[in-house]
Amino acid sequence: MAEASVQSQSKSTDSASGKSGGSIWILGPQADLALIIGAPVIIFVGIMAAKGIWNAAAISSFIMIWAIGHHLPGMMRAYGDPSLFRRFWVRFTVAPLFLLAICGFTFWTTVNSGVIAIAAVWGWWHYMMQAYGFVRIYDSKVGSFAATTRWLDHGMCLTWFLAAVVLNDNALYEFIENFYSSGFPVPSPTVVSALKSIVSGATAAVTTLFVVNMVVRYRRGERPNPIKPLLMLATFGAFWYSAATVTNIIVAYAFFELFHDVQYLTIVWAFNRSRVAKDRTLTGFTKFLFQPRFWFVILYVFLVFAYGSLKWGSQYVNRVELEKILAAVFLASTLLHYYFDGFIWKLRESSNQSSLNLTTQQRGKRPFAVPIWLRHSVLWMLFVLPLGYLTVSQVQDAIVRSKLPVGTQRQQILEESRKLAECAPHSINANFTLGLAYEANELFDEAASAYQTALKIFPDHIASKTRLRVVTAKASSQPDE
Repeated sequence: MAEASVQSQSKSTDSASGKSGGSIWILGPQADLALIIGAPVIIFVGIMAAKGIWNAAAISSFIMIWAIGHHLPGMMRAYGDPSLFRRFWVRFTVAPLFLLAICGFTFWTTVNSGVIAIAAVWGWWHYMMQAYGFVRIYDSKVGSFAATTRWLDHGMCLTWFLAAVVLNDNALYEFIENFYSSGFPVPSPTVVSALKSIVSGATAAVTTLFVVNMVVRYRRGERPNPIKPLLMLATFGAFWYSAATVTNIIVAYAFFELFHDVQYLTIVWAFNRSRVAKDRTLTGFTKFLFQPRFWFVILYVFLVFAYGSLKWGSQYVNRVELEKILAAVFLASTLLHYYFDGFIWKLRESSNQSSLNLTTQQRGKRPFAVPIWLRHSVLWMLFVLPLGYLTVSQVQDAIVRSKLPVGTQRQQILEESRKLAECAPHSINANFTLGLAYEANELFDEAASAYQTALKIFPDHIASKTRLRVVTAKASSQPDE
């Protein structure tokens, strides 16, 4: 879910079943444990079973159906809720046109590395904020609204999600390589080492404060939801595992993406079911779809699957121009999903609290309020300015490289690949890419060493095994000097 920032200093009761006798669960014990907390276990078992039936490409295509398909419920909320649309009609009208134009331009001109790199950062933030949203929903179920608890919950999600990327070389390499492809300079190993130390220290400090705060709250009788630590353990563990094994699309991206999607679809269903039950004036498709019947759940899932299947069908398009257009549309859909979720599901909104059966909390007045238009403009600049810089950098880098002799280009790529591998020495993909760069420069012994390093990290890396056999044969066929 989007940012959860419930405002209150209210104290909770000691009741294990929640404030004022309410439930500590969102849907119920069985549903929550299966779809929200225990979903990683079920998904992992399912993916491992699927590996014995389908190949990696088929499983990847199936996952992308849900990755794109789960954008649909947010779109339905944005354009199917009249009061919400009246409130944010400018955003709902301008943002799609703007993002579609940006994505269309960058894909058509093949300068899309910058927008892809920014989308990766947005995606990381989106994953993190959904985790924070669920954490705050569970605590809100028991009336745990203390400011210290909220800040530490946010800090836990931020530091653990950041640590999963920074402290795992596989994931760290992917992020650095994304920006390097946009013409951004490769950071030095010293800078990366300092960043790892900072993130490690921050994560340890926040975790310590979080545990101390929980103990203090329990002793005071202001007990947080006991489900919250289980949710954090499942979410952080799933994301960490995904980041650590990012080289394998089947158990990495698919694993956490499915977990994220299942959580998202679950909470949106719960939200809309409650909204339909409470708002008797609600009409239209939302009222029709979100009914307490099994067949409507099936219809809901089918619509999500159908929307995502558009992405699956795009792989059979043969025209390059149409491929670019579709790629731009799907990236725009992804960015809109991140953007819309940043404000349509906020728990600080009393209507959203009511739809999730949470105690409505009154927000305190801020001593100084930034105008909404100004705040929104500044936030958009955090997208526009980096995108402009990365796009210009990519174009300039391409122009400079094009003027160099082919041999010099290969040597430059080799040097940059070395630097990337130094930043993430335990990354499988970093060492594999370094091996390719050595191979392109006909340094077969060095290439073999890089591939062997990748295989030490992950012995089943098929690409490294294949290239190692090739360069070994080439090295043995070279005449002795």
